[in-house]
Amino acid sequence: MQVLRLGLSLCFIFIIGCSEAPEQKVKHSQTTKEDSLVQTVSDDSFKDFVSAPGIVVINFGAPWCGVCVYMKPVVKQAAQELKPDVKFGYVDIDKYSKAADLFKVGPIPNFTVFRDGQPVGQFIGKADIEEFKELILQHEIKTKE
Repeated sequence: MQVLRLGLSLCFIFIIGCSEAPEQKVKHSQTTKEDSLVQTVSDDSFKDFVSAPGIVVINFGAPWCGVCVYMKPVVKQAAQELKPDVKFGYVDIDKYSKAADLFKVGPIPNFTVFRDGQPVGQFIGKADIEEFKELILQHEIKTKE
């Protein structure tokens, strides 16, 4: 019974992860400047990108993933609102699988948060903009006053 339940859970995650992206209320911009807020990260550039000081968020995803498509404007809005304190990168797991394999990325979208080059958190799936920012900022280093 446990195996059946696990199998159904994984099937549910797969279906949810690959379903069509529903409409959401997120600020959209047609400018290419916004696109540069979330940098594409390759296997070759991954280590240098996540080693930056401060908080770095890597979005592991794929263009065929419905929830990944749903989260794209949420990630861009968070990048706009949290710059320059948080750096955002995107790894297409189909093109750049080494980085995804290194962090044992399974279901996508998978957001891994790094602080000063070290992984400090990870979350999977979709979130609204406020929840998404909260999941990231809980890893922020508080400065002494």
